[in-house]
Amino acid sequence: MSDDRPSSEPPIDSAAPTAQAGGDVGSLGSLLRDVASTGATDTIAIGTLIGDQFRVVRTLGRGGMGVVYEATDERLHRTVALKFGARQSKTALARMQREAAALAQLAHPNVVVVHQVGEHDGRVFLAMERVTGGTARDWLRAKPRPWRAIVALFAAAGDGLQAAHQAGLIHRDFKPDNVLVGDDDRPRVADFGLVRAILVADDDEPAGDDADPTATRAGSIVGTPAYMPLEQLRGEAVDARADQFAFCASLWEALHGARPFAGDTPDQMRASIEASAPAPGEVRQRVRGVPRHITAALRRGLRPAPADRWPTMDVLLRQLRRDPGAVRRRATWLGATALVAVAIAVPIARRGAAPPCGDGASVIAAAWNPTRAQALTTALGSRAGAPVVAALDRYARGWITGHQQACHATRVARSQTDEMMGRRMQCLFAARAQLDATVSILETGTPAMRANASDAVGNLPDVDACADVDALADQAPLPTDPAARARIDEAERLFAIARAAELDDARPDPIGKAEAALTAARASGWKPLIAQALLTHAEVLSDRSRVAEATAELREACAIAATDGKSDLAAVAFADLSRMLVNEHNGAGADIALLTARAFDDRAGPGDELPVVGAAAEVAAWSQRFDEAATLRQQMIERIEREADPGFDAMVAYFNLSGVHTMAGRFDEALAANDRAIAWGADHLGADHPAVGKYRAHRALLLLNRGRLVDAVPEAEAAIAILSAWYGASDVRLAEVHHTLADILMRQGDPAAALPHLERGLACARGGEDLDVVAAIQAQRAIYFIRTGDLDQAATAAAEVVDAIAARRGPVTTTIIDPLMIKGYIAREQGRLADSERDFRRGLDVCAQLNLADHPSALNLTVELGKTLVKAGRAADARALLAPQAAALAPRTDLDPILTVESHTVLAEALAALADRPGRAAALAIADRVAQAHPDRPDLRELVTAARAAHR
Repeated sequence: MSDDRPSSEPPIDSAAPTAQAGGDVGSLGSLLRDVASTGATDTIAIGTLIGDQFRVVRTLGRGGMGVVYEATDERLHRTVALKFGARQSKTALARMQREAAALAQLAHPNVVVVHQVGEHDGRVFLAMERVTGGTARDWLRAKPRPWRAIVALFAAAGDGLQAAHQAGLIHRDFKPDNVLVGDDDRPRVADFGLVRAILVADDDEPAGDDADPTATRAGSIVGTPAYMPLEQLRGEAVDARADQFAFCASLWEALHGARPFAGDTPDQMRASIEASAPAPGEVRQRVRGVPRHITAALRRGLRPAPADRWPTMDVLLRQLRRDPGAVRRRATWLGATALVAVAIAVPIARRGAAPPCGDGASVIAAAWNPTRAQALTTALGSRAGAPVVAALDRYARGWITGHQQACHATRVARSQTDEMMGRRMQCLFAARAQLDATVSILETGTPAMRANASDAVGNLPDVDACADVDALADQAPLPTDPAARARIDEAERLFAIARAAELDDARPDPIGKAEAALTAARASGWKPLIAQALLTHAEVLSDRSRVAEATAELREACAIAATDGKSDLAAVAFADLSRMLVNEHNGAGADIALLTARAFDDRAGPGDELPVVGAAAEVAAWSQRFDEAATLRQQMIERIEREADPGFDAMVAYFNLSGVHTMAGRFDEALAANDRAIAWGADHLGADHPAVGKYRAHRALLLLNRGRLVDAVPEAEAAIAILSAWYGASDVRLAEVHHTLADILMRQGDPAAALPHLERGLACARGGEDLDVVAAIQAQRAIYFIRTGDLDQAATAAAEVVDAIAARRGPVTTTIIDPLMIKGYIAREQGRLADSERDFRRGLDVCAQLNLADHPSALNLTVELGKTLVKAGRAADARALLAPQAAALAPRTDLDPILTVESHTVLAEALAALADRPGRAAALAIADRVAQAHPDRPDLRELVTAARAAHR
């Protein structure tokens, strides 16, 4: 947190502390009250190590809240703020640990993070996020701010309040001084539970079963009077609507320069609110141009009776973010666009009129202008926002140039027909609609938006394509009927909204938006737009594992684009279909779709062929043509690095190359490419960007596969810290990282440390829709039970995973292979050898049907089946199974060497049972040679040593 400084409006507490009662967690007032009781002379020496983790660096401040220190977290290598309270009894410390669980519910980017609550020398401390910067009041004083920027900042803080309310907590002292604005321009709500005061323990009295979890008990007055609602000033019970009042009072003050009601004491404020006497700020407006709908929204939130306010913070925030002007502008654009075919036929040659073709700047300003640029910088933060705003400025300039050229070719040079001008303008207006929708969603400033901002700009339509008259002539003609054109314009608008919604997977109802766009496109009857809407809808369906529906829509999109669309659209449609087919293990169909995509791409002429090349690389990788895939990915990198600003694209391209090497089992090459991705990402977006967190998570997985477990742990922990800071600790994006860290810890022989990560990973995964991740973590839980010796529970867990996958995906899917391997292993350990053999053979059959006979999973299954056969006394069958695989693997260096070592050691065991001593010795010699070639892999050496000892 930032340094403790005196608030301009000190909070009060009119209620005496009551006796502490057991167990219930309320508004966390008692927890913070205990921290607040630190004496000013009760200091901790600089350099002291707190809890074997936090090293005290310096004192940040002292105040009613206690003593605050800056400290270094020596485990996670980050700077934190430590707030210390007075010495407490063991009972009080135990209660505060329970209350810390409630604090953990506030994992939100707009709430100051509480990392840990602990005890040192009988004193409670809170380890909290260290926010460098000032308060919202400091931010307002720093320089004049436009109203959009002020509303955007406070709305983001309101998101933090809403998250608290959803967690059953009330702030009760929201004000500009309790909103910290970091150097990243992100606001965080601080000091939940009322701080900078001696606090009443609201939770000391257990609540009844029917109590509102967000309501505090009556009889006390806590908070800062200048921002309190009437019910809080009267000492009555309050709920989340008290925070709403304080929020509206704070934003009113920020916009108008004075609070909405006069008075500094409870009595003065009560009289002012009861008399509805406005403060002078209503007259002397501080910020010019505040629209009426903002003022109206705040007035409702400031009503004396809680029932008359907005029902929730969320509803209020939607009102504040609503832009009626944008709705009016869009209506104007729709009318203007719908009539473009008529308007372009009217010559502009009146004497004294403005020169033709000079209005592009005013037209694009409805979607992009300095006010929106400022609001976007505020929403994204200065670091993330600056390059995005610069890119959008360039995009707008390109749009203006395209608009002028389209008009000039028809109106001035007379080199193009009115009909072609209509096509070019339709293309440009579609691009403007996408720009408007994209900026609107970026302005929300959500973690996903800040993370995806560069990607969002890159996904905007290419305005240069609107000047490609050959490509435009290649598509179905636009209707001339104004009503039909109006339907197209409405469909274009909905399509733009659907495309923008894809940028933030936390937005509600993405499928609904895509379906609305598709319905409108079909109603318009214009085939190119129908094809585009089908592609978008198919992408949303695919992301939610509705593969059959997505494939059907891609096929329809290909058919339409091939006959009634442009060649470049057809190329993209067939490329998307090739990706879908190869992921369904239809390699032949994928190759045909890809050939068709390349044919249309060639027909489209010069342009961006990277989407087709990317699809070709993906098809090659999934078809196990890894060298081909790597070559294609490398070609893409070479193309991208020749661009003027390759940063973001280069980062993604190197990560994709790393993915190819990972699939091929070439982990050293994968690490090298992944490290390049990390370097590009850190340089272009910052080391704490979630893309970098994602790549560090992948690095941990690669180190795990190379057996470098010690190096892998800090990478996984860093990835968790980065992603949690952006998205919150329960976000689905953290599922696979917890999965990886759990795997590392179990391989290090510490299953107890792995279990919490398995549980967290599974909870995160269940918040999404990716069955593969859920299944992988459930399978790993079965491995945990194996490691802890609970084979019965392990068998139950493995069977549940296999059954769930078969029910959702069918019996033949890559997702089911590893769970079948685990299930067969458990059966063997339980002595159920027939069941074990059945599971392993079923897994091998799946691999065969999916053309994965040479995949590492199939090789692993063969080894495990060989072990089962040996244990069943069928050594000859095991030799017949393993000998061909062992011979084939011996010269290979492209796979994890453990496959070669295990194949030979298990073969040696079968040969020993058959009394073939020379054969056994030869197999062990090969295993030993491979193990010695990898001195960094002690696990390989251990396998060979154990095999030699088994049959001396």
